[in-house]
Order: sequence, then C-alpha cells, then structure tokens
Amino acid sequence: MKNEVFITMENINEYDPKKHYTVVADYVIYGKVEPCLVFAVGTLANYTKLMTNPDENDLRCLKGGVNPRLHEVDPAKCWWNE
Repeated sequence: MKNEVFITMENINEYDPKKHYTVVADYVIYGKVEPCLVFAVGTLANYTKLMTNPDENDLRCLKGGVNPRLHEVDPAKCWWNE
C-alpha cells in the first residue's frame, strides 16, 4: 500500500469527513503481515469507538487483527457507493 493515506490515533486530526475511508488492520497471512479490510465504510466515530470502547461486533470483525487504522480510498473505487 505504497503512497496511501492512513489515519491513526496519532494523526487523527488529518481526518477529512469529505473523503472516503475503510478500516484496515494487519494480519499474518502465510507468514507475511498484510493489511486487510475490516469495515467497508470507516468513519471517525466508528474508528474511535473501535480504538477506545469496542463492542462485541467490533471485536468479531477485527478477529485478531492488529494496528487498525482508517485507509483513505478513491471514491471511484468504492463499490458500496454504486
């Protein structure tokens, strides 16, 4: 994911509500750490809840992933907007 924008708790002030985000986390796949999709539509509220007070559904979706963060995506590639 070269040259991609990620929002974490450290740079959360860079979040732009006009942009599109997903929530991704890192998983070990065949011995290699890979970023994978956790939630298709990531909002600042969802991400903050996931990081500070996750509910059972958040933990089920995260399923052992580490380093969850918001990933800025190109709106033209957002299949959920179709």
